Amino acid sequence: MFIYQYSDIEDNVDSSKGAINLLYNATPNQQFSIEVNNTYNGKLKDEFGENAKVTNGNIIGTDENCAAKINTALLEK
Repeated sequence: MFIYQYSDIEDNVDSSKGAINLLYNATPNQQFSIEVNNTYNGKLKDEFGENAKVTNGNIIGTDENCAAKINTALLEK
């Protein structure tokens, strides 16, 4: 299973709430595997809050304190 996660939230969002993996070694060179998992993480607004924003990292200027203003957009499904 390949799960893409943004690096800034990787440690804060679970990719799987629960899983079980059963293995059977039929011969020394063959193995059967069955996996059942629950990847439901809830609704987007429950995980990230209302009006969550994302950024592509582009700086669009500076504010009055010379801090970088970064381009943001609302998080979408």
